[in-house]
Amino acid sequence: MFESGKRPPSLLEICKISLIYNRSFDSLYKAIRTLAKKELFQQMPSLDSDSKEKASRFNRENTLKRLHGQLIGDLRSDDGGS
Repeated sequence: MFESGKRPPSLLEICKISLIYNRSFDSLYKAIRTLAKKELFQQMPSLDSDSKEKASRFNRENTLKRLHGQLIGDLRSDDGGS
């Protein structure tokens, strides 16, 4: 169990705690979200659009551009704006 401090709570456990105490527990997964952002940012070059279909490629390229901009902004904020 996570109560012993041997592992972080699962998503289901966070939701249960949130319901029990009627509050958000964003701080419990902030570090994990920051790590996920960094890893995703590093993987961006390998996520090139390889779709042959024009509409699908357009959507993918726009999604990747939006995600790239969002990650840059988020990572700057997470690092204290440096």
